[in-house]
Amino acid sequence: MSREEEKVVIRAMRPGDVEAVLAGRREVMWKLEKEEIISQLFLFIHHPYFFMLVFLTPLLLYYFLQMGVGACLVSGTGLVVVVEGFRFLLFWRNFRDGYGAKEPDILNLVHYYSHTRRSFLVAVVEGEVAGTVAVRETDDPNMAELSRLVVHLKFRRRGIALRLIQACHREAGRLDYTAVMLRTPPNNRGALKCYQKAGYIQYGIENVTRMYPHKFDLLKLIWKI
Repeated sequence: MSREEEKVVIRAMRPGDVEAVLAGRREVMWKLEKEEIISQLFLFIHHPYFFMLVFLTPLLLYYFLQMGVGACLVSGTGLVVVVEGFRFLLFWRNFRDGYGAKEPDILNLVHYYSHTRRSFLVAVVEGEVAGTVAVRETDDPNMAELSRLVVHLKFRRRGIALRLIQACHREAGRLDYTAVMLRTPPNNRGALKCYQKAGYIQYGIENVTRMYPHKFDLLKLIWKI
């Protein structure tokens, strides 16, 4: 075990931790959202749908409005940008809602995790909150959900994520669950590698939002105690 790992203390969240927990989460989520926007835009401009729009829109303008070729190209491109930009904003709103930006636990962490079958843990390094993980119930009374796994950016590559996952498993056992499930994006390779190392296996996939050609899916993984 490295010296960085030895300094990590994992414990239940206290009311005084809430501000640091939310600040760290906002920082990490902003980074993830920027990566997702870039990924969605890259996939869009390489999708046949994009090329079809860019080709057909100026052609239709030329055919129906009898505009000049240059005007059709400029107007058609502008129309595609406006319409698809608006559609992407609608998709992004659904993405943020479905990905947990407005879930009740974020609005009131202390109250939400005072429930007898829920728990919120923090990893502390030299008095500073370095990461979080939560355990909460699912529709199956024997299965918990691992959620809110976040390692703040300045504390990454110290093995903290794996230690939080293992702490989550111990907490789930203490709360009388026999299995733990989680959801994660398929393109989050670093997280997937960490979950697989912790013993998770995939058992399904869930679509959070879809607005052709944009889509956002989550892999469903499970670990049994």
